[in-house]
Amino acid sequence: MPVTRSALETPLLRRLLTLNETAEALRKKPSQLRWMIQRRTAPPHAKIGGRLMWDADQLAAWLDTQFSSPRSNQSVVGLPGTAAAAQVDASPRPAKNERLVSGSPADQVPI
Repeated sequence: MPVTRSALETPLLRRLLTLNETAEALRKKPSQLRWMIQRRTAPPHAKIGGRLMWDADQLAAWLDTQFSSPRSNQSVVGLPGTAAAAQVDASPRPAKNERLVSGSPADQVPI
């Protein structure tokens, strides 16, 4: 039985990125990417030959999900135009030279 050409062809290899290349793609320092790995917030990766490697296509897909998924921490306290900023601005603030008596915010009286 003759061997066909398709049986001899090698499959297309994936483009693998090193830790430094992945950190550069994410605009992070390698140490920040290592921290993401420890916190389990890093993109999917594998250890190949003792080195951490990332598949370029999976990295792109992971980035797409990061931008498309709703995040609970999108409103940062104090950013203008957010509900959190309105709450911050509504809170009473003492003058620079005033100290407040401890207690609930309604009971705060300048001394």
